[in-house]
Amino acid sequence: MRCKFCGAELMDDTTVCTACGKDNAKDSLDVLRKKTKTMRTALLILLAVVLVAAVAAVVVISVWGGTDHEDPSASNSSSAPATVPTDGNPDDQTCKGSYTATDDQVIANHNTVVATLGDIKLTNGEFTIYYWNAVYDFLSQYGGYAAYFGLDITQPFDTQSCTMFEEPMTWQQAFVMQAMDSWKAYVTVAQDAKEANFALPSAYSEYLQNLKKTMETTAQENKFESVEAMLQADYGAGCTYEDYYSYLETYYLSGAYYEHLSENMEISDEDLQDYFTKNAEALKTQYGIEEMTVPLISVRHILIQPEGGTTTSTGTTYTDEQWENCRVKAQQIYDAWLAGEKSEMTFIDSAKLNSKDGNAQEGGIYENVYAGMMVKEFNDWCFDESRQYGDHGLVKTQFGYHIMFFVKSYEGTHPAIDSGARDARVNSYLDELSSSSTVNVEYQNILVVAGDLDRE
Repeated sequence: MRCKFCGAELMDDTTVCTACGKDNAKDSLDVLRKKTKTMRTALLILLAVVLVAAVAAVVVISVWGGTDHEDPSASNSSSAPATVPTDGNPDDQTCKGSYTATDDQVIANHNTVVATLGDIKLTNGEFTIYYWNAVYDFLSQYGGYAAYFGLDITQPFDTQSCTMFEEPMTWQQAFVMQAMDSWKAYVTVAQDAKEANFALPSAYSEYLQNLKKTMETTAQENKFESVEAMLQADYGAGCTYEDYYSYLETYYLSGAYYEHLSENMEISDEDLQDYFTKNAEALKTQYGIEEMTVPLISVRHILIQPEGGTTTSTGTTYTDEQWENCRVKAQQIYDAWLAGEKSEMTFIDSAKLNSKDGNAQEGGIYENVYAGMMVKEFNDWCFDESRQYGDHGLVKTQFGYHIMFFVKSYEGTHPAIDSGARDARVNSYLDELSSSSTVNVEYQNILVVAGDLDRE
């Protein structure tokens, strides 16, 4: 699973991202829906499945994420008077003072081409998905802080000034800009993946094959008349299943290829040192990283989670009895392993069979773990100074009971530095790819519905 704020990999035992320091348990999509009422339940459920399946790879640095607003209270919270500005530059997002149109007009404009990259065409119907995802992306990052930036979700976007950029524009124009930037990034990377004969991983292709059935089930469960009705509830009039499939296909391919490049890119010691030197101050002040190399450990675990519980918007709670049942089950699995060879290989087999963590099929392995990365109980057991290969034990955390097997301790490059250096290399690739790609945008052809973000 990746951080929803910056895209960095999250360890399954912590919700706090080690790269950006933000807690993924806060402002979840479910909590956000209750606070801002922006998205219907059906599409929230579907998007949650999609994001997990796609690993939410970072294809481009979002304009929202690239804007420093750590203290939103210091931002200009004033909005423009309720007037629509005049048309601006025909070659950028200010081309129209307002892109808002009626449902009938948007439906009639569905197949109108709004952008091209070589032989690849983006229709207005497909564009609306990128547009509304830009809206939801902003709200998922800033949620209740949107008002500090001058955005009132109860008012039309084309009547409010966006204060996040030097160039004057409305919030609607800002969302149009972000939507088009996202399409450019996704489609250029996807096209490069095709030229490199990169095959979409089976997990993605299988999900796409079952997408129609999944969406039909979700629509039925949430009392929508059809898949199209469910999509149009969040993406506006005229949005079709084909539009959504096209978006996901491009999103999956570009994201998977980006992740493939990042994981397989060769990083030299010089690359690491260069990244550390250039970002030393930020690494120290934001993440407490002062040295390139730190003590690291590798450990295997088998996670046994309590069953039942009461789930609310703030999480799931369990009774003492449910926790005790969890402990008994974990002890039984632990005792079964102890009764055998007590080897790392048999531990791997048990992890594959019993662990509820996402790394079960990898034998429950966590590598390159540094102090403070995991929750306290897990961390304290791993970083006990007496820890040796083959040490084992049972540890309780907020996530369940962990049967532990210690593999090794060593010195190595801090994972955040390695990840940052890789991202820098891949982003250089993206910059080169973008500069060599010619995208033609017909802003005058774009039409979107006003939307109703304040609905129940």
